[in-house]
Amino acid sequence: MLKTLARLSLVAAGLGMMVPAQAVNFEYGGAEFQWNTKLTAGAAWRMEGRDVGKIGKLNVPGQQNLCSNRGGDVANYGPYDDDCLSLFGDPGPNKRLVNARGGYFAALMDDGNLNYDNGDLVSSIFKINTQLGGTWGDWTLKLNYVGFYDETNYNLDVKHTNTQYQPSSERRSDSIQGRSGLKGEFREAFLLRNFDIGDRSFSIAVGNQRLRWGEANLHLFNTLDAINPLDAILALQPGFNLNELAVPTGMVLLTADIVTNVSAELMYQYDWDTTRVQPSGTFFSSADPAGIDTYRPVLSLGQFPEDPNNQYIPALPFRLLSSSTRNAPVEENGRPAKDGGQFGLRVNWYAENLNDGTEFGVYFLNYHSRVPYFSIIEAQATCLRRNGIGDAVTSLAGCLAPQSAGVFNPYLLGNSNPAGEPLPINSSTLLLDYPEDIRMFGVSFNTTALGWSVSGEYSYRPNLPAQVLISDVFFAGYQQAFAQRDVTLGSSGLPPQVDALLGQLGIHIPATGAILPGAETFIPSFLTQYRGRTIANNDEYQPGEYVKGYERLKVGQFVINALKLFPSTLGADDVTFLAEFGFTHIIDMPEKGDIYFQGNLEHTHPSPGADCTGFAAGTNCNALDVVARINPTRMKDGFADDFAAGLRFLLQFNYSNFMNSGVNVKPTLLWFEDIYGTTIFPVQNYVEGNRWVIPGLQFEIGQSLNGTLLYQYFDGKDNVLQDRDNLSVSLTYSF
Repeated sequence: MLKTLARLSLVAAGLGMMVPAQAVNFEYGGAEFQWNTKLTAGAAWRMEGRDVGKIGKLNVPGQQNLCSNRGGDVANYGPYDDDCLSLFGDPGPNKRLVNARGGYFAALMDDGNLNYDNGDLVSSIFKINTQLGGTWGDWTLKLNYVGFYDETNYNLDVKHTNTQYQPSSERRSDSIQGRSGLKGEFREAFLLRNFDIGDRSFSIAVGNQRLRWGEANLHLFNTLDAINPLDAILALQPGFNLNELAVPTGMVLLTADIVTNVSAELMYQYDWDTTRVQPSGTFFSSADPAGIDTYRPVLSLGQFPEDPNNQYIPALPFRLLSSSTRNAPVEENGRPAKDGGQFGLRVNWYAENLNDGTEFGVYFLNYHSRVPYFSIIEAQATCLRRNGIGDAVTSLAGCLAPQSAGVFNPYLLGNSNPAGEPLPINSSTLLLDYPEDIRMFGVSFNTTALGWSVSGEYSYRPNLPAQVLISDVFFAGYQQAFAQRDVTLGSSGLPPQVDALLGQLGIHIPATGAILPGAETFIPSFLTQYRGRTIANNDEYQPGEYVKGYERLKVGQFVINALKLFPSTLGADDVTFLAEFGFTHIIDMPEKGDIYFQGNLEHTHPSPGADCTGFAAGTNCNALDVVARINPTRMKDGFADDFAAGLRFLLQFNYSNFMNSGVNVKPTLLWFEDIYGTTIFPVQNYVEGNRWVIPGLQFEIGQSLNGTLLYQYFDGKDNVLQDRDNLSVSLTYSF
């Protein structure tokens, strides 16, 4: 999600897309004003077909009936009526899912992939970015407005390849249409006053402003530059301007010259804002629940179709007891951070006699997360828990008793009572969670060596939130919806009430039996074990309780870069080369096996799979308690690591008055290579094996007109954008 934003937004920085403009200068009331405006038109096209592995299994064309074709008609079952779950002891349904094309978890990240075909326009934008600056004595005013209209995304009909519970196409919601297609807002808006105390200079600025710290150029996450949230919507549009990347927020900024060659910045942020993630279904979106406020089948590893209107009908044997869907509502603003409590200090020292001048900085920042984490509200308790551990069969009889005792399933007896729901799966809620009070300490330097500009930084966060494996968070949030122990149907005998009800419905359980799996079989959670919130400890998460989806870790990051300008090289007036290396390390990271942290978005769960992966040798792979689990196959890799590193390069040639045309041309190449390890989600700089290469061309005609041509190439088996190569063009007029 945010790794995409980091890399794509840096294209603009590499291409130098901010060109000088002919500003409008005027005076009024003794104040001097400068007004700059940029008008941009741009378009982008998808240049690569979909990789079926990036699509949810039931969303792959031709596979919508892989696990069921009953749709919304309870009388229309088959040829499969099992949700690809092997609850009758037959491994076939799960094997069908494992062998099918597509990704297990991909249904929660494929909307943007499905909405755009190869060759489609993915954006066609017109944008205005206008800025007014004024000075009056010691006072400075700055106002900035950005507005855009993206015709492609404003009028887009979203596509659904699985039409069991939704149409093949429909209009986008007003919320998503507005965020992705038509929006305008004032961004920077602050007032600054310069003043002196004795022989020292000070300034104070109040309002919405940007504040950049640190020395990292081609890294964005976990750096010292953590004050402002980022705008993924503007950053991924054709013709993006670098000053649009950071979202200005309300703060008070005091700067001071303390002593000769020592300066300081003291900041208090009184306004918290989030990173603007890509809305669900836009071309670069890769985490559907993070950009939409709706229902999603979160308790699914490929088995359940998208069901926005909650029409899903459970398969056997769940249908015997339950009418609950497999959805959960997504609350986009579920746990926002508070506005106050964000503050920081930077102190700079310029050592003029060290290496012909070297600048050092020390930093402290206390801030709230600008990026969302996935947490969950624990589901309501199943009625199978009424009589405690070991007596779920008696509880089952109570669940299915006459209405006065709590009959729930309307498909069985035509009425309902939520208190009698044996599988209240849709009673959970997925939250976008923003942890507070992250502390950051850091140092930086900037100097020259052998004709190169060399700079670097190290940041340390003793309590940085790290996303727990998302599927494991979901499993933790549904423990109460399942019995504490397995309930076997058919082979071991059932209470008379249950036998009578099944006979009344004409439903016959095979002689081998079926199983209503308990939580420890169907959805075992490492997170609950790690925190001791287990049945054995008599301390489970209770219905409606908040289940935090992250753990705080000790995280450090180092970045170093070198920049050099080579004059008169390869026929160019000059060549700019920037190389940057960085690594992220985690101190005392918990061992895999105790808890797993999110690395990528395309896997299952590390518990044993229904295909017998993860079980000891000699296990009966057809046993009910082996095959009756939602995890199709054990996830073996793709988790976050305690160390990860990567390289970034920028190469730009500058040809002034190219071939006497009066046009300045700048061919550019950006190369990002993740060389080792995977960093914690969602603030990811590295996913091992990922590569991103961007050849580009910028041209300038005079002071007012410039354009760009970019091709973006993605590679890496775990790269969520591996199949979304694209070509973009833009033209900007400045005045």
